[in-house]
Amino acid sequence: MRRVLAPVALALIVLTACGGMDRPEGAVERWLISLNQGKAGEPGKYAPESLSQRILSDWQGRDPGDLDVVEVGRGRPADKTGVHLGDYEVPFRVERASGVRIDGVAHLVHRGNEWRILDFDLNPTSLRVPSEGGPRIGSASAGSWAIAVAISVALMLLVAGILALTPKPAVLPTGGRGKEAT
Repeated sequence: MRRVLAPVALALIVLTACGGMDRPEGAVERWLISLNQGKAGEPGKYAPESLSQRILSDWQGRDPGDLDVVEVGRGRPADKTGVHLGDYEVPFRVERASGVRIDGVAHLVHRGNEWRILDFDLNPTSLRVPSEGGPRIGSASAGSWAIAVAISVALMLLVAGILALTPKPAVLPTGGRGKEAT
């Protein structure tokens, strides 16, 4: 029982630590994907109904897949001088199946443990999505990649060392009789 308790405790600690890591870019992407799911989606979790209607009118009565392209770029903290609404700004781009393209910057606020979209501006000039030259959400430096590769090599060597130290299993007797003389 003690052998099981330590891994279970470690798993609970790791899972609870990762449970609250939510980025504003993820909230915007989930909102747009949920909106694209039609009546099965729940965009109200992320934004007011009026905003969802501005992107895709009558989204509840539509079939999934009415948005051909959903792209979200890296956001930034909003200007605290009162010029911008919300705590964070995230650029996005959607293209409807009909060919209509919408470029915008969503304004988000962090309430409790989640991000909520308050409003968005159309035709942004300051923030761009990656296809328009803006920064990607998940970019990593060459140093980060080198560290990740080094850690993976170290873990593989550790496992190889543990396997080398593990004793070989004993050969089991066959249990059969030899040929009898007739």
